Amino acid sequence: MRHDPVLNPLSPHAPRAASAVAAALIASITGARQAVADSDARLAIETVSNRADLVSGGDVLVRVIFPPGDAPNHRVALFVNGERFQGELHAAPDGRGSLALVTGLKVGRNTLTLTAGGEDRGEGDEGVELDVTNHPIGGPIFSGPHLHPWLCTTSDVGLGPPVDADCNAPTQYAFHYKSASTGQFVSYDRANPPAASEIATAKTDQGRTVRYIVRVEMGTLNRSIYRIAVLFDPARSWAPWAPQAGWNGKLAYLFGAGAQTQYSQSNFTTTLLIDNLSPTLAFNTPLNDNALSRGFATATATLTDEQSVTNAKLNAETLMMVKEHFIEAYGPIRYTIGEGCSGGSIQQHSIGDQYPGLIDGLLPLCSYPDMWSLVVNGHDCVALTHYFKSSSLWGNAVDRQAVLGQPSEQECPGQDGPPGFGNHWFPVSNNRCLIPPAELYDPVKNPHGARCSIKDYHVNEIGRRPQDGFAYQVFDSIGLQYGLKALEAGSITSEQFVDLNENAGGMDIDGNWQPQRTSGDVNGIANMYRSGLITYGSQLGKYPIIDARRDDDFEMHNNSEWIFTRNRILRSNGRAPNQIHWWDDVSSFAGIPASSTSLKAFNLMDEWLAAIEADRSVLPHEKKVERNRPTGAHDSCIVGGVEYAWTPGSICDKKFAYTGLIRMTAGGPATNDVLKCRLKPLRRADYKTTFTNAQWARLQQTFPQGVCDFSRPGVGQQPPIAPWLNFSAGPGGVPLGPPPKSE
Repeated sequence: MRHDPVLNPLSPHAPRAASAVAAALIASITGARQAVADSDARLAIETVSNRADLVSGGDVLVRVIFPPGDAPNHRVALFVNGERFQGELHAAPDGRGSLALVTGLKVGRNTLTLTAGGEDRGEGDEGVELDVTNHPIGGPIFSGPHLHPWLCTTSDVGLGPPVDADCNAPTQYAFHYKSASTGQFVSYDRANPPAASEIATAKTDQGRTVRYIVRVEMGTLNRSIYRIAVLFDPARSWAPWAPQAGWNGKLAYLFGAGAQTQYSQSNFTTTLLIDNLSPTLAFNTPLNDNALSRGFATATATLTDEQSVTNAKLNAETLMMVKEHFIEAYGPIRYTIGEGCSGGSIQQHSIGDQYPGLIDGLLPLCSYPDMWSLVVNGHDCVALTHYFKSSSLWGNAVDRQAVLGQPSEQECPGQDGPPGFGNHWFPVSNNRCLIPPAELYDPVKNPHGARCSIKDYHVNEIGRRPQDGFAYQVFDSIGLQYGLKALEAGSITSEQFVDLNENAGGMDIDGNWQPQRTSGDVNGIANMYRSGLITYGSQLGKYPIIDARRDDDFEMHNNSEWIFTRNRILRSNGRAPNQIHWWDDVSSFAGIPASSTSLKAFNLMDEWLAAIEADRSVLPHEKKVERNRPTGAHDSCIVGGVEYAWTPGSICDKKFAYTGLIRMTAGGPATNDVLKCRLKPLRRADYKTTFTNAQWARLQQTFPQGVCDFSRPGVGQQPPIAPWLNFSAGPGGVPLGPPPKSE
């Protein structure tokens, strides 16, 4: 039986009304059980595979509760839109009521009715009804209108041509087995199976020994392609109320790395994944030996691969739909572990904070708190890289590093120069989004074309400027004093500081460098915070997180990125007992820890979630998380293969460091989440450095409106209005409200 995912409402900073909605909402969605009727109700209908108002694809797994002694299919009857349900009611494996897979739902509102009293409905019968809202399998559900244009790629992965404009195609299944002789996965031909001795066995974490044969399902939903893998005996049947013995009821969801904004269904590209056995560049495949061998099912999708799609709402929506389909085909999930590096960590943090409950335990590797922490730094890199190349004052690399905040300059050239990310996050006319040339924006030839930039990719959340329909400008550098901390530390001269801020420039609405500072739109920036695109940390404080990384202060996956997440959780919740951080001194790339460290994190997370699942107390979920934290779940560092507790003054403090990024050296907060600062007057008394009168006059001209006052929240900065926002009605989002229940 799935553990109760009821959470406390939002942090005290949030409105009480939103908090009440959030508490009711989160209780329903975590993995597939929806609390729907009062505890003393005699009859109830619950949707198991998703919230009743977020169902997709025309089917839903439901649980019916009936009075003791009223056998299903006799006195108890289920009706769908007034018609008697023709399927069977099957005893639930957990002993709680019966399960039924309801199919044939129409798009829109459907009514499920459960009566007790006989074969036919009568006016005197006792009964309850539940409204179920079904959405198309191609989406959208809550992410807002589809992005257009959109390239279908089903033929590229072997699914054949799409059958509709939403890139749907028939589902396919393939079998693989683990070779007993080589230990590798090999294609399994059901018509000509290998000798039994050639098939390895797997002993699951429930002690069941099965043949190591895996079924991989590949299909389409939400204009994405998904893959699901699970130990599967091809000679046996499987139903959601009668799963095969090889599955332990758990799901490991693999999030892909990267940071692209493709208008495409995309493909399972070569992307960075961790298989808990060896970090490797591998195809985005669900054939994860560590998870499968223990009995876990695994899943992944192209729209949860940041190499293709960097959009938290699409990522969350796709994950939700994959999990719904999984439950309807394979059965209720006990808990879901998320895992992924870089863009895979971004998705976990963003989904965990914006759509809590979809992931029960987070394993972010080489992590970032969200996409925008990285992208805002990239915006500043565009300005600084352009400036450093044109100035004669900055020939010393150490001076430049003092402004960048890192002991290496890879942070900026890696984002700004080809083939760096800055080259395709910002310019709206580049071809990295895979928009057909005839439909791509051109200021002269096609001014109404699709715009390829990361802010335009999030137009559903951010909103459009009224004057031209472009996504609001959400980057801003007005009042930002680049290199302020370096000046205060004496690392750069007053002339370098003045010249830098005088000539850094900024970015125009089309993502091109300009000599003026970037001026952000207040409405768009407010929507960034309101919608939760900037990870706030309120909900992240309620779920187990083990953040593992290698020591890395020489490229964009630097040590500072993880501390931003910790600081946001602390800011929002006061404490962070749920987040564990491990530093590893291995030699690798992209902040990836040793494979042994990744494996240890996976095992510890499994132990942690199992203990939470077994906790039947009435404590709020976050209290269960803290109470059931395993002994090994504490901050630590690994030096020379030896683990040390990370405590003040320990070897961890001495060996590992985080130094901040560009906005920290400009005086910004340790949460790194101010998009547009509030301003204060420029005053000479605020500086210990002596400026000449000419330099001061230049600073006054550079900052006519004043300089950043980071003692106050940023412009528009606020907690998200609630988790689980719906963007169907427009930018900013509205809370979904309490989940439907049978009445």
